[in-house]
Amino acid sequence: MNIKETLYFKNGRPSHEYFIDEFTGEKNGLSKEWHPNGQLWKQCNYKNDMLDGLYYEYTQSGKLFECTKFSENVVVESTTYTKNSYQ
Repeated sequence: MNIKETLYFKNGRPSHEYFIDEFTGEKNGLSKEWHPNGQLWKQCNYKNDMLDGLYYEYTQSGKLFECTKFSENVVVESTTYTKNSYQ
């Protein structure tokens, strides 16, 4: 069974949210991190404490900065978006 853990900034907004397997202590499932301003910073998936699936990273203004595909902690492919990508 997975247990949801949420950590908070001093301002009361969430900083991290992830799921931990209660028996192994490993991260499993969706994980999110936020910038202090409340915008989503990172979103990824863990399987047996390893990055597995799509990893998204966003700027403080909420724009997609990077998308990386992982398979058991190994990068399969990655795309970084530049300022020009937003125009």
